[in-house]
Amino acid sequence: MNDFFWNFFEVIVTFVEGFIIFYFICNFLKHDFKTPKGKIIYILGVVLKSALTILMNSITLYDWWVSIIYVAGWFVISCALLNGKIIVKLFAVAIAEVVVIVSSNFVTAVLSVALNFPPEVLFSMQNAYRIIGVTMCQTLNFLLYSFILKIADKTIFAMKMKEWVLIISVLLISTLSFGIIQTALNETKLSAVTSVLLMICEIGLLALNIICLYITISLNQSNRTAEELKLKEQQLKHEVQYAQSVRSQYQEMRRIRHDIKQQLATISGLQFEGKYDKAQKYISDITNGIEQLDMFMDVGNDFVNAILNSKLSTAKSKGIEVLCNFSGKIDGINEYDLCNLIGNMLDNAIEAAENAGDNAVIEVSLFSDKHKMIFTVSNSISKSVLNSNPELKTVKDEPDLHGFGVKTIKAIAAKYNGNVDFYEENLVFFCSVLLCKQYQTN
Repeated sequence: MNDFFWNFFEVIVTFVEGFIIFYFICNFLKHDFKTPKGKIIYILGVVLKSALTILMNSITLYDWWVSIIYVAGWFVISCALLNGKIIVKLFAVAIAEVVVIVSSNFVTAVLSVALNFPPEVLFSMQNAYRIIGVTMCQTLNFLLYSFILKIADKTIFAMKMKEWVLIISVLLISTLSFGIIQTALNETKLSAVTSVLLMICEIGLLALNIICLYITISLNQSNRTAEELKLKEQQLKHEVQYAQSVRSQYQEMRRIRHDIKQQLATISGLQFEGKYDKAQKYISDITNGIEQLDMFMDVGNDFVNAILNSKLSTAKSKGIEVLCNFSGKIDGINEYDLCNLIGNMLDNAIEAAENAGDNAVIEVSLFSDKHKMIFTVSNSISKSVLNSNPELKTVKDEPDLHGFGVKTIKAIAAKYNGNVDFYEENLVFFCSVLLCKQYQTN
């Protein structure tokens, strides 16, 4: 009867630990617990891992390789049942196992010193101390998992692959070290002091893992902040440029309005004097001057018109043919964001078309309906860009100071829940951006 009770107790402990660990993994991977499917997945994962633990307990009490088995088990379960990146799943299950090892060893060390028992004896005790130890372990697990979830905010999911590799490597090495130390504690007769010192080393390893995670997240945040500042600096530069373009065109219109009165008076005077040939030549000269101010596109928005026609005028002055088409209404998108988007797309297209040789063409199309806006810019290229530079990284000197055009385009598309598509057809490069309109509600 006594053995049955303790066997039943161990099974209950196994399931409780499974619930706590998988709850952490699910939360780390942003699993949805609210739906019936989400709850079933959670329970299924707990049952599978608990079955693996019971199986391993029947084979061996503890060995260094058991931790590897548990990490592999959780990883397989997470890949089968949960969504998310593989690298993030590997991190979640590895840190989960590290926490279990450290909390177990810490509690073992505390009770060993307090009760003056060898650490290995505590694993086989069948009394109240065993219940206290298990309760302390699961409580410590929960607290450590809660702490990790707090510091591992959404920033961690935006980390780069090399940052993930660093963290995972540290975790796996630590997990192996924990297993070896624990095996030594279980199978080697050590003094109480030596055992406690080894367990303190394990706690130190956990602290190093947490510090490594914190530093990596902090560096990632700093890099992201620096990049965002550069993007905002570029955006401000474009906005100033657009404002200057609007102001310049407005001043030019005021000058033309002032001059046109004098021109009309001159034409009237020449006709009155019968000098029709001179009047015709004078009209031709005026017409040639006005052609430089022709609008390529009129989208019904003065600010957007200014940047569009300013950039397209620049393209035409470089000998690039310009084709345009537009349909719909400009609304639902912030003018500054739209101008920043258009400016970057056209800057990239003009620069690429300049290198395409003679007969270069830029085509601009803007389609807008009630829900979305699609802006597409295509330009001639002399050879494939995506084959040699699929990520469209800058090829200019000092890349840290350049290459924000594509990033800005992607950032604006993401802001409006849209997407960006880069593709090529017959030596023509296309950049197409879809933006979902956002209307302010009172």
